Amino acid sequence: MAPPNPLELLKQALATAATGDVAATKADFDKAMKAAEFGDGGTLDHVMHAYAAYLRSQREFPKAIQLHRMRLDMRRLAGRDRPGLVVDALLDLAITLRGAGENLEAEALLHEAIGLAESAPMPGALLANALIYLSMHHQERQEFAKELALLERAVKAREADADCPPAELALTRDQAAKACLRTKDFARARALLSLALPVLDTVPQLAGDPNIPQGWLALATLCAEQGDLPAASRHARQAFERARALAGKLPQAPQEFHAFVLQTAHQAATYAAMEKRPEDAARLTWEAHEYVKANFAGNPLPALETLQIHLNFVIGAGEFAKAEPLMRQVVAGKMMLLGEDHLDLSAPFNNLGYVLMNLGKDAEAENCFRKSWAACVRAPATEHNGHALKNLGLLYQKQGKAAEAAVEFQAALAVLEPQLGAEHPVVKMVREKIG
Repeated sequence: MAPPNPLELLKQALATAATGDVAATKADFDKAMKAAEFGDGGTLDHVMHAYAAYLRSQREFPKAIQLHRMRLDMRRLAGRDRPGLVVDALLDLAITLRGAGENLEAEALLHEAIGLAESAPMPGALLANALIYLSMHHQERQEFAKELALLERAVKAREADADCPPAELALTRDQAAKACLRTKDFARARALLSLALPVLDTVPQLAGDPNIPQGWLALATLCAEQGDLPAASRHARQAFERARALAGKLPQAPQEFHAFVLQTAHQAATYAAMEKRPEDAARLTWEAHEYVKANFAGNPLPALETLQIHLNFVIGAGEFAKAEPLMRQVVAGKMMLLGEDHLDLSAPFNNLGYVLMNLGKDAEAENCFRKSWAACVRAPATEHNGHALKNLGLLYQKQGKAAEAAVEFQAALAVLEPQLGAEHPVVKMVREKIG
């Protein structure tokens, strides 16, 4: 009778593991181990590695560590002329020890692996992986400079490896970029993200990874801080499109992720406005509003908030007739949900009043400005209060009521200057009106 085939038994153990029966899986692995003891060392090594990985997934670290120690001893004896095998076993044992909280021994093994990988020819992936795993220990201790130094070495190791898959190099650059952010090396972070994200964006296995749109948004922020608004606007739009597409693939995306999608849209709109592209800003905020209507069912307030943000750009473009019915919708909706004297009604009333004033509906505009002021009268130092008073002054000036306008401008200046500063354009304009 032929002896049992350890590889067939291993295949059976993996199939049993897929059923979730832990006891039966371990029994099958034990059979595969026993059969492999009488075969070649490579087969035994293969079975032990699979068994240890399964035990680690079940958080049964003591036996997993024991198996990896045995593998390492076997490889040290048999792999003197193949140091890459030893490094690979060192990494497996170090990772398992780290999972068990044995960090000191894990770090010592990683240092040994790095020294061996740098002293003998072997695949660059082994050195890069050892450096990355060691960097995690420094990150946990908030030793960010040491973490970054190791990750930069890992990037160089992958760049020097002609066989390194582009996605692996991109992921390592992304990790290094995050470390750069922690050390406030923003220029290097931007350079790394600019190289990493276009590659990661094309990897099918990462299509559902929220880190990709978050990376695009981080890159957009870095570009904006360095004064590159076209790049910031482009990358924020990429973040929005990627995040929106990802949300559409999730059966039940959490509300936190929907909020992130909106953040990307509004940031993209802000950069478009800063670039003097109000049409793009308006389009992005309208897309955000449509997204909210589709994904915040049962809660009308976010839809009103996003519509109000959209209307800021419509009003800014002077499209008052288009803005009026939508602004009335915002005011009516918020009044129904919050009450007429709620602080969050101050800005909508003020905006509606401004629209009506520009459409020649002065009496209704004055009423809106007064309601805006009343909504925040309990917090008289708010910027909204100052804008309501300023707009009342503009309305009275338009009507030729110079004395009434001066009173409102003086009251507006008393609120706006402490809030915005003496050099703010609105403050300067109000001062000139008084002047």
